Amino acid sequence: EAIVRNLMLGMKAADKMGKAAMVGYFPDSWGLPRQLPQILRGFGIRAVVFGRGYKEDIRETGVEFRYIGADGSELPFVFMPGGYINGINLGYVGKWGDPAAQPFSEERAATDLVKAIEDLAGLPRSRHLLSMNGGDHERPDPRLSAILDSVVSEHRAAIDRGGIEAYVEAIESSAPGLPEYSGDLSYGRYSYMVHGIVSSRAF
Repeated sequence: EAIVRNLMLGMKAADKMGKAAMVGYFPDSWGLPRQLPQILRGFGIRAVVFGRGYKEDIRETGVEFRYIGADGSELPFVFMPGGYINGINLGYVGKWGDPAAQPFSEERAATDLVKAIEDLAGLPRSRHLLSMNGGDHERPDPRLSAILDSVVSEHRAAIDRGGIEAYVEAIESSAPGLPEYSGDLSYGRYSYMVHGIVSSRAF
């Protein structure tokens, strides 16, 4: 019920500001219900990117799969093994929090992004890698475009700057070849879970 109402209100508000991104984005949820594919498909959402709860060996199974929900509905799901901050504060030694007191290095920024790419290499079956440049309370990085230019020219990386919807379109085209998964998404194998707050009910 909470998910349905949040989607109704959130998409209405987002449409007033332009449009809602048709991506189920659950970067930090403490587990995901098996009804999620059914609910999200009902709102026209095309794929899901999430950061907690997966239990499979990502070196064997990859990070992309077709999630079969409780009623048989399915959606492409993508697990972020480095979380939603794998491209945060590029060019700074400290990655979490306000980096303003640290010196910035454009060379380090490029190296940081290359490392994020290397950490994900081989995990997605589609061969598309997702690097998230942001995090809690982070402002947009005005240097990002120059950093990406440097990575493209110096490290020969192919970078698409189209955002998460463009990424999801690429995943959708690969969806028929992705493995199926229908288990729970409430495990702490890659990042810890706090099960006491999975439910919004107080007993």
